[in-house]
Amino acid sequence: MNEFFDEKSTLDDVILLLSQEKEPIRFLVAEDDETNKFYLETLLNKMNIKVMTATNGQEAFEIFSKESFDCVFMDIQMPVMDGITSSVMMRQYEEKVRVKKTTIVVLTALENNIDMIELNEAGINDYISKPVSAYELCYWVKDWYEKRKENLNIPSV
Repeated sequence: MNEFFDEKSTLDDVILLLSQEKEPIRFLVAEDDETNKFYLETLLNKMNIKVMTATNGQEAFEIFSKESFDCVFMDIQMPVMDGITSSVMMRQYEEKVRVKKTTIVVLTALENNIDMIELNEAGINDYISKPVSAYELCYWVKDWYEKRKENLNIPSV
């Protein structure tokens, strides 16, 4: 997969790119594995992204319905409520309160078992395979940010 990443997508490049923002960029990370959650939160914080975390899909939805985010990183398999169900609830909430759709990205170690139709129907925009490398995360954030700045919608998977 790394052959698709250019060498300019480093952490320093992303930090410089995101420093153009007047308002902080906010991500919600929903992940039940404490190590993965800490890793993602640490990397995103290094990119000057404000991060809130949730341990399951229900908690993620509750936070999402009270706060505003630019992006949600959602683990698929979590206790209490899975990431797909939580994503569907987030999309229903956005429709109900008539706000702009937030980018939702699922994180999964089950790349071979991903049902793209199910993800699309749940309103999920993209997925990142676990384990997520720092380089892949930087590249994804850089790409997302550039599309966001160009006012392009990130296509559904």
